[in-house]
Amino acid sequence: MFINLKKYLPIILLIILACVVRLWFVFSINYTAEDSFITFQFARALSRGDGFAINPGHPVYGTTTPLLTILLAGWLLMSKDIVTGARILDVLGTVGGMLFLYLAISKKREALVALFIMAISARLYIEEMQGMEMPLTFLFLAASLYGIIRKKPYFSGIMAGLMLWARIDTVIWVGCLFLVVLLDNFQSGLKYFISTSAIYLPWVIFAWIYFGSPIPLTVTAKLIAYGIHSPPPIDHLQTIIRYVSWPIFILSLFSIPSILKIKSFWIFPLFIVIEIPLLVLTGTTYFYRYFYLLLLVCYILLGFGIVYWSERIIGNSTKLKRYLLPITLMLIFIFSWNSVRNSTDNHSLRNGVLQHMGEWINTNTPPGSTVLLEPLGYVGWYADRIMIDEVGLVTPEVVKLDGRLPASEFFRVFWPDYVVWKCGAGGTSRAEIMQYYSIVQNFGNQNQPCVYEIWKRMLTLPEIFN
Repeated sequence: MFINLKKYLPIILLIILACVVRLWFVFSINYTAEDSFITFQFARALSRGDGFAINPGHPVYGTTTPLLTILLAGWLLMSKDIVTGARILDVLGTVGGMLFLYLAISKKREALVALFIMAISARLYIEEMQGMEMPLTFLFLAASLYGIIRKKPYFSGIMAGLMLWARIDTVIWVGCLFLVVLLDNFQSGLKYFISTSAIYLPWVIFAWIYFGSPIPLTVTAKLIAYGIHSPPPIDHLQTIIRYVSWPIFILSLFSIPSILKIKSFWIFPLFIVIEIPLLVLTGTTYFYRYFYLLLLVCYILLGFGIVYWSERIIGNSTKLKRYLLPITLMLIFIFSWNSVRNSTDNHSLRNGVLQHMGEWINTNTPPGSTVLLEPLGYVGWYADRIMIDEVGLVTPEVVKLDGRLPASEFFRVFWPDYVVWKCGAGGTSRAEIMQYYSIVQNFGNQNQPCVYEIWKRMLTLPEIFN
């Protein structure tokens, strides 16, 4: 049996384009997200036999992506270059997601337009190539959709279960898909629910026994750390729509009529209607990756809408169609690239400082030293010491403080051997911390001579408490 290459040539070319663009991004900017290194630390601990514990002997549900953590732990048994391993998984996830989405959508013109937008969207490939789990969620989103459209509820449920393993906040997509299937056919909905539960329930039981709770500590920690001074709901809504971009968001809404005849595609507007209010009401807009699935859904709707409205507005004018589509798609690329390039450049400078700082700690501090710090990712990975993070992502004792104490006062609670201090930070005055700690090193970059300082405790704990 031979594959009809001519039939699949467009999607093959689009996948190649997506891979080329993403690899170009990797080699030209070489940007890896700060939070990806938190997952890397859990993967390293797992590969060492320490379990889900960045600090040995203290297991904590500090990763929202157990699937990526386990996959990267396996990679570390073969190679120490974890960033390359994460990026390979990212590319594979993107390729798989594009292929399943193409197979799921019977209207191939609409599918190809949506996939072309995904291939060239700067916002999308920057989220996908940061070494995190986002491409895996794309893969399972597309695969679960494929299963429902092709009347394979068991397969769809398995993919939905794996999606929850990849990222817990995808539960909204999983739930919306269940509602759409259930309303269409009760038996199919039941099969979907059973297979999803069979895949994800073992992790829930494991987490409850191993960590003491099925809810990631990171969820509680971030709500406390970032939610104390949360802006009003309208600001959260504006943040979401600015990220997606007003033109794309509005065009996506106008694209909804193009999919109403296909029941399985009702999940797209349903997901938007539930996801956006939930993000706004919970105030979880402090990281752009929380909008990744929303952006994917908007791009899918946009693909349908461009074809739908061009046929109704332009009609049979082949010449106009020939020029309108490429111009529209290139505008999407240009619109998203400029702002994102500036953002990643700034983050890359900061992450370079964090990596240097972590390497310095690894070289100049005794093994087993305790370090109070924020952020946790780069420094924690390269330092490989006992970390006390100010947000509480891997430090339950910080979460128990429930925001009653400013982070600048945490050194009085934990008395770590070293403190990572942000230059110019407010709160405790330098005079107060200098009673117990002294500066041993500062770190900066070409734009800012002092970004962080490292302080070492001068007194022993008996001397402090006596």
